[in-house]
Amino acid sequence: MYFLYPNVLWFLFLLSIPIVIHFFNIRRYKKIYFSNIQLLKHISEKSQVKNKIKEYLILLCRLLALACLVFAFAQPIKKSKRFINFESNNIIIYIDNSFSMENVGKGDVLINEAIQKSKEIIKSFPKSSHFYILTNDYMPTTNTDLTFEEGLQFVSKIKISGLSEPHSFSDIINKVKTLNLKKPLLFYLSDGQKKFTDINVAPKDSSVNTFYFLLTPSKFQNISIDSVWSENPVMLKNTNQTLHVKLTNHYNESIQDIPVKLIIQNRQIAITNVSIPTHQSYEATVSFMPKSVGFNFGKLMIEDYPITFDNQLFFAFNTNIHINATLINGIDNPQSSKYIRTFFHNDSMYNFSEQTEGSILFNDLKNQDMIVLNEVKEYTTGLTEQIHQLLAQGKSIIIIPYIKDNHALYPSDLNTLQWTYDTTKQSISGDILKHHLFKDVIDKFDHTVKMPSVKGYFFTHSNALMEPLIYLNNNKPLLFAFHINGFKNFFVFTSSLNDQQNSLAISGLFVPLMYQLSFLSINNTSLYYYTGQTQNISVHNVTFSSDRAPKIISADTGQTNFQLIPAFKSDKWNQSVISINNSVLLNPGNYFLQVDSKNILPLSFNYNRQESDMQFYSVAEIEDIVKQTGASIISVNDNFNVPMSKIIHSEIIGTNYWKLCLILALIFLTLESLIIRFFDILKLRKQNKESIQTK
Repeated sequence: MYFLYPNVLWFLFLLSIPIVIHFFNIRRYKKIYFSNIQLLKHISEKSQVKNKIKEYLILLCRLLALACLVFAFAQPIKKSKRFINFESNNIIIYIDNSFSMENVGKGDVLINEAIQKSKEIIKSFPKSSHFYILTNDYMPTTNTDLTFEEGLQFVSKIKISGLSEPHSFSDIINKVKTLNLKKPLLFYLSDGQKKFTDINVAPKDSSVNTFYFLLTPSKFQNISIDSVWSENPVMLKNTNQTLHVKLTNHYNESIQDIPVKLIIQNRQIAITNVSIPTHQSYEATVSFMPKSVGFNFGKLMIEDYPITFDNQLFFAFNTNIHINATLINGIDNPQSSKYIRTFFHNDSMYNFSEQTEGSILFNDLKNQDMIVLNEVKEYTTGLTEQIHQLLAQGKSIIIIPYIKDNHALYPSDLNTLQWTYDTTKQSISGDILKHHLFKDVIDKFDHTVKMPSVKGYFFTHSNALMEPLIYLNNNKPLLFAFHINGFKNFFVFTSSLNDQQNSLAISGLFVPLMYQLSFLSINNTSLYYYTGQTQNISVHNVTFSSDRAPKIISADTGQTNFQLIPAFKSDKWNQSVISINNSVLLNPGNYFLQVDSKNILPLSFNYNRQESDMQFYSVAEIEDIVKQTGASIISVNDNFNVPMSKIIHSEIIGTNYWKLCLILALIFLTLESLIIRFFDILKLRKQNKESIQTK
């Protein structure tokens, strides 16, 4: 037992006042003169005893009533099993406002239940308390203590938010520690989603006493569109495209024939029905043909309630692709150049230029996406440095060797390898079609056609930096990617493309091969990005500056006022990167990256899918984790129907007896009145009796 306001007990000294008054009244007397003392003969000892009893009973009732009033104001409390003493009155309330709180609970949507319980918590403490309200958004008010009224107003305005990543239990504990409060009491209101309830790794801080109120969903259900990707690295107008869509069923039961809609440029152009077993993912395919040139925006949609944030997925692509390609021919003007030249000339997608080894314009190379060096005899220091710069920017470099006296002339990076020349005729292996580079060509290629052959090629011992792309039948590479310095798009042939030595250039494989190699070099941004996460987006062939800053505007005609200037940096090679950090409030949807009032890139943003998985802890599971880890959680509760004030007092503070003391005070005051009335009645009856006897 303890008193919430022990200083009030000093008022118990007031009990001495009625005692003093009582004894002074006993000592006081009056002189009454009688003409005949026989009138006093009926006074007996019995009457004197009754009067003393009456006075003592009245005194006792008054003392008890006054003592109970003092105790009521001091508020006596019987300690609970989990009693804590939060002397500083620092009350912290964390409300989980993540998407999983859209679920329906026992009485309402979980976020509404959390708001209701938070208001009850605030009202359970004295108005002089300091309140701190935390959400996943980490608003500026997080570090500011709120008054009683401010706390209630702030809580009322909390809504579901997906503009920042959900914070785990350990994140909140660490945030509370940064507030540097004295013995705070943390009320943690959440649905206990397993992905973010990392109690087992949370800091064991005994100075932060945590009350975990679990808001349990009535149903564990959700269907999510997790991701989408295209079979083709580029999507061109009037070409068949196939999208792969990953969906997950988080229900406890299978779902049948849920429609998945594909919207392109605000028009529904495809729909497919999918069935997904319980707690499994499914990969659906949707085919379409783009009809618009330039920037296109798409959206995949399903209908599923009550969790709706992952029901749609926005994406963007560009059908107006232009690739800057340069062919640098050896000084002998190799015969194979005509095949490469024809490939680039036959497609308007390529801005093609051609140079000769002896007269290379290095300034022009800086803006190229793809460079083919065909039988170059001498790789000068300047040319080698230019190749390295372009590779560092993600451009594609293709090396076709010059062969002289059974020796291959390669850049210095490749000359360190020990090459051996083999003139044995070999065919290209059919395993070429199994490589990811040709995954989009498999269905289009005629397998009955004879594979190209090679009469002369170089080989070396296997190297960890070499990734073979095209094998010969003897498992020697004809084409490989050389990943020196981490370069991804450095492609090297081991044979000339001269049709007398190599029939690849005149085969049906050459065109799709060149397409695939060139597509790797373009500024092909992701189909979509996630909002609430830091994103770094590369922009090729554009230089930004303070006078030429990029900005992101909404592609939605209804949001013409939206404008965001992201952080950016540009390098001397005409390459730039924009950075959107996780605090930027970008709603899901479609946007343009704009510079000088010109749209240069389409961008789509979506909510992160981390919360799609509907797996939650129960009270028993959390209590087990607390026991095993020794976490500073003093209580776990999910009793929605019991007022929060009662839960707080019964489980954390203890049972407050101030109401009982007030009731006892009223009882003793009433008892005093009854005693006075009782003795007055006795006296009246006695007087009536004596009057009758006298007559």
